[in-house]
Amino acid sequence: MRIYSLANYNLNNKIAFKASNPNKTNRTSENKRDENQNKPLPDWARRAMLFTVLFFAFKNDPTVQRIINPYEPTQEDIDRTEFYEDTRKMIKQGKGEISSAFYQLDWLTTIEEPKVKALGKNSYALEFNLDKQKVNIEMTLDKNNKDTISGRVKLDNRDFVNYKAVFSPDNKDEFKILVKDKNAKYIFGRDSFGELYQVRNNKKVYLNKQNVQRYEEYQEMLDDLDKFSFFTNANPFWRKANYILLMLLVYMEMQHERAKQRARQNKNKDEV
Repeated sequence: MRIYSLANYNLNNKIAFKASNPNKTNRTSENKRDENQNKPLPDWARRAMLFTVLFFAFKNDPTVQRIINPYEPTQEDIDRTEFYEDTRKMIKQGKGEISSAFYQLDWLTTIEEPKVKALGKNSYALEFNLDKQKVNIEMTLDKNNKDTISGRVKLDNRDFVNYKAVFSPDNKDEFKILVKDKNAKYIFGRDSFGELYQVRNNKKVYLNKQNVQRYEEYQEMLDDLDKFSFFTNANPFWRKANYILLMLLVYMEMQHERAKQRARQNKNKDEV
């Protein structure tokens, strides 16, 4: 191994070290970042956004919804609507009068959600379940006698029996069922939560706790959905906001196309 003295060392073999300029590196990164930020969206992205807003704006329009999904009521829907209208006729209009029959019928349709079938004018067959029994009841509503309802009823697979329901003009919470075939009388009622009970030995025996629980869970679900109802088709303001956004996007797209056209024209002039 040969060792050179410093005086005889070839200067061309010197190793040079270059220090990088951190400020220059940072400026380059910032320039690239600014260029990316100022770079416009590609045409496909803008048009995809435009067509997405266009699709949902028209799809959520009530008129378009009726065309896409026309509502065709079933026979049960028609019978249920007719039943509802007839129950409204059981409301007493006089001052201080209590519409006991309507109160009980309204709770029945709300909590028990019976299947309804029209049997004739003002006559209906209702089918619903209680906690331990299936009930089939036929009734005739008489707007001229709003304190009584008569018809037939059967529980589970038993035979039909004739009954008459008597509603007190002074107490809407409780009513009597007179079973003519057995010459028996039963007292039923509902509390403020819609729970149906039968009075037995001066005690209330509740009959529809499962139905009440299902109803309460359904109401809680509606309350949760209502919190987000602003952003749904049910809110007219939200639909209008979609149209405004759509018009804004169309206007921006038109401006962009005009700018591109002017740029092409200026480029052609420079080339000439």
